[in-house]
Amino acid sequence: MKGDPRSYDKEFITTQIQTGVHIFGVHAVKFLKQSYKIGHVLMMNIWGTYIMSTFFCYEMYQEKHNMSQYLIENADLHSNALFEGYMLDIEAYNWGLLYFKNMELSSIPNFRILAKILVMKEIRDILDVIISIEKDIINGPPSTVPS
Repeated sequence: MKGDPRSYDKEFITTQIQTGVHIFGVHAVKFLKQSYKIGHVLMMNIWGTYIMSTFFCYEMYQEKHNMSQYLIENADLHSNALFEGYMLDIEAYNWGLLYFKNMELSSIPNFRILAKILVMKEIRDILDVIISIEKDIINGPPSTVPS
């Protein structure tokens, strides 16, 4: 999540780089957020890449949800597992929202620019929530002080 390629599985990194991915973790989410500008979105419609973006969000939802369930069910694996599991579950929910917002965005005709801009704002706001969640996971659970 930190975006440091050295912290990922070597096979995963090799596969991702072969498909053109060079940014990982929170950096990738920030980059994705920047891609939701009207010029980019209009070009995505023309190039027909909306389907890829939409299904990417669904894949992220599935991966985050599956990992969250694993961590919650195996909370004894690590002291932060339960915290990370709950946070990933919230993040998964937001990736699911992104999936539906991308579907909505792709269904709006290009001549309805204002409608597209409003949905893109919602998408960027959801991506801000995801970035915040990833930062919280990286920083770990808040410390508790006995009263």
